[in-house]
Amino acid sequence: MDMIYKKVIGGYDMSKKNVIDLFKKFGLKHDTFTVWNDFLQLAAICISNSVDYKEEREQQYLKTIKKYKKEEQLLFPEILANLVKTFEEEGITDLLGEIFMEMGLGNKWTGQFFTPYELAKLTAELTFDPKDIEEKGYIEFNEPCAGGGAMIIAFAEVMRKHGYNPQEDLKVICNDLDIKSVYMTYIQLSLLGIPAAVMHMNTLTLEYWDTFKTPFWKLKGWDNEKVYNA
Repeated sequence: MDMIYKKVIGGYDMSKKNVIDLFKKFGLKHDTFTVWNDFLQLAAICISNSVDYKEEREQQYLKTIKKYKKEEQLLFPEILANLVKTFEEEGITDLLGEIFMEMGLGNKWTGQFFTPYELAKLTAELTFDPKDIEEKGYIEFNEPCAGGGAMIIAFAEVMRKHGYNPQEDLKVICNDLDIKSVYMTYIQLSLLGIPAAVMHMNTLTLEYWDTFKTPFWKLKGWDNEKVYNA
């Protein structure tokens, strides 16, 4: 895994369009929707295992990457590199959600509905209250159906707009039933530097599978906190 993902930043031409173009390089041999899902898994495991190593995830990574030829494998870190740089250029935004829709994949994600980002921002503006920051030092944001993370990201953007730093003043605990949504949320919150524990679980039945902790969650010293109480 490390050999494939070490070359993440240097020398690539970075933009959202480049991300889409890189997915197209897989051609007709691989279905774009499958490549998208595999990228989410590979990127999420790459990030999580760098700060919270689990052998089971490593084996999942190796099983998935073996589906691709060497030259195809090298496209995945290039996509991740473009995401990192585009976040740096555009700031806080639902980048993966935008790319997902621009690639026309929404109609294949059966049964899923992602909150439009502008609506998410409006909701965040209406609900943001800095009182908890003043009293506890941070706001705890709980999201029982994370989707791609748009509501959380929009809330972080509104915090920034009001002069607060979501990397310091926000604590996120969220979950989703769909592992693709878990990966998507985890990648975005990790790259945005937001402290978060993203759980793969069923909110209604409380069936639980796993928790992905972002690097900033670990840096905040919240690693030993229990986030699943069922």
